[in-house]
Amino acid sequence: MEIGVMMRFTSNDVARLAGVSQSTVSRAFKGDTSMSPKTRDKVMAAAQKLSYVPNSFARNLTTQKSDIVAIVIGDLKNSFYTESLALFSRELRGRGKHLLLFSVDAVTETDSAVREILEYQVDGIILTAADASMTTAEICINRRIPVATFNRYVPGTRVNSICCDNVGGGETITDRLIEAGARSFVVVYGEKEATTNRDRLTGFERALKRAGIPKKNTRLLRGDYSYDGAFNAVAKCFAAGHRADAVLCLNDVMAMGAIDALRYEIGLDIPGEVMVAGFDDIPEAARPAYSLTTIRQPIETMVNDTLDLLGLGERKTPSTEVVRTIPGTLIERSTVRPRR
Repeated sequence: MEIGVMMRFTSNDVARLAGVSQSTVSRAFKGDTSMSPKTRDKVMAAAQKLSYVPNSFARNLTTQKSDIVAIVIGDLKNSFYTESLALFSRELRGRGKHLLLFSVDAVTETDSAVREILEYQVDGIILTAADASMTTAEICINRRIPVATFNRYVPGTRVNSICCDNVGGGETITDRLIEAGARSFVVVYGEKEATTNRDRLTGFERALKRAGIPKKNTRLLRGDYSYDGAFNAVAKCFAAGHRADAVLCLNDVMAMGAIDALRYEIGLDIPGEVMVAGFDDIPEAARPAYSLTTIRQPIETMVNDTLDLLGLGERKTPSTEVVRTIPGTLIERSTVRPRR
């Protein structure tokens, strides 16, 4: 075969050069695990010689599928989201899908991103950012585009949702603080309207009520889900003379900010003078500088269940109106005292 510089080769050319069928070439590029390594290597060698790559647009015209899944993701400075994104990318690639990423900061940006996504032919949408509006979510459903929210839900819509059991996790971490002797609290939250925030606060309040601890023993501080937000809020509160037995932060990034504020700005011992707990169990939480007691979210299970609801896992048909919660795990480290 003469190989010219300006020629554009097809899968049929690769098949002829490799001595296989065109369908074998297609299977090789789709990552068919039943194919022998020898056959795959032969196909890939022929493709490399011809500088061939599959034309996904042509294939999509035939299948009416784009093999693209869009993800709208929140604060990438929070490693919970970067870890989730890495897992989604890995799992989608293993399923022969491509990832279209939108990073946003606010609800309005989420709605705008979803409207932009609708200009593409995507096979599914995953929302991990701040809550989308009910209107935007319903538009996706009416256009028969599978949608799932990850680590949150949109009340009043038919959107699929996968969440950690945030209410249960909030109860568990609060129970652990109470068992260590906490009777007064500072709670550092992100956004009051976010479902994750509301559910974790609900769990906290249930644990207090069960223990007979009045709500007046709690002070709420807004930390904006950020290290700096929590650092500044906690430093200002404690510098003004306020004291509490425990600081509960509704994510780990804020807990790290609170720890540094209490140690280096206020000069308090953790956990001797004040205990600190978080939620998520991001990788940084285990570092010796923090050694944070927290709730671990089952990210891998949540990612795979999200893809399953979109019809990209064992379930080949997208689900509708499924809200699935998965229990978190208490991770005990050194920022909370032993049980009394």
